[in-house]
Amino acid sequence: MPLRMREEKLKVYDALVTKCSRFKHNDKTMPYTSANGYMFSLFNKACEIGIRFSKEVQEKFLTRRLEIRLSLATSSSLYIFRNVLPQA
Repeated sequence: MPLRMREEKLKVYDALVTKCSRFKHNDKTMPYTSANGYMFSLFNKACEIGIRFSKEVQEKFLTRRLEIRLSLATSSSLYIFRNVLPQA
């Protein structure tokens, strides 16, 4: 990935992190944030932003995503369930 594109995406991550004064960047090559020794966000080498949420927030997100996909569905609901719900 071009360096310029990485820098632009890193600016987005920086903007998210600076929204909360309790967060601070750790590491220069693969920026991340942590609390109590647990990493909860990162910006990886593929320029992807990863955020760890609590189980409650994850469930709300998956439920809302499922509701949206069900409302847009015109074909098999089995397809939707396979693509939205986490695989065991």
